[in-house]
Amino acid sequence: MYIVIGTNNPAVTGNFETYRGADDFDMEYSERLSSLILPPSDDNAVYIFRRKTG
Repeated sequence: MYIVIGTNNPAVTGNFETYRGADDFDMEYSERLSSLILPPSDDNAVYIFRRKTG
């Protein structure tokens, strides 16, 4: 598992095409964790990547 702490803006956070194309991982946006980032902002985002099983 790994976690990306960033924003909803792909230009700022990283290469979203690479994130989405990671075949070995499922990408999940965590609204709960995103709300804990300071300072508060609607742009804050936490993405959790979990390795696929099987």
